[in-house]
Amino acid sequence: MATHNLGQARRLGDEVLFLHQGRLVERAPVEQFFSRPASPEAAAFIKGELPWFDLSTAARVLSRRLGVGATSLHHRRFDDVD
Repeated sequence: MATHNLGQARRLGDEVLFLHQGRLVERAPVEQFFSRPASPEAAAFIKGELPWFDLSTAARVLSRRLGVGATSLHHRRFDDVD
């Protein structure tokens, strides 16, 4: 599952892979990630303090990886998908 929804990640996941600006920053079991994040980026994200990067850039990167149009990704909320 890929999500920006922390509640879903905590409730449904076994392990968290935290990416920031296109790179893997942290990998940890769910409870360890939420109780003792190892990276300052993950700690800031959990606290809601990590600024979002440009969604247009994210859509372009995802569209290349998934082979779909960037416009359809830019207007879709992935955190609502179960």
